[in-house]
Amino acid sequence: MAGAGNFPGLANNVSGRAACPLQPGQPCNLCHPDAYNGPQDCPLVAIVLDDDALREVMRVKRIEYRA
Repeated sequence: MAGAGNFPGLANNVSGRAACPLQPGQPCNLCHPDAYNGPQDCPLVAIVLDDDALREVMRVKRIEYRA
């Protein structure tokens, strides 16, 4: 299993399996390799969360996924 030492930007106190808020059930860093520490480092997540319309779409999708 990959450890924090394998990823230069990975913080020691952050799980390597942070969940992606845009792709339910998937780990964060699949769509942007620089998101070592999770969604807080992902530029795509930042764009979606900054746009009210996209944020609403993601809220609806998250509800559908959980149903």
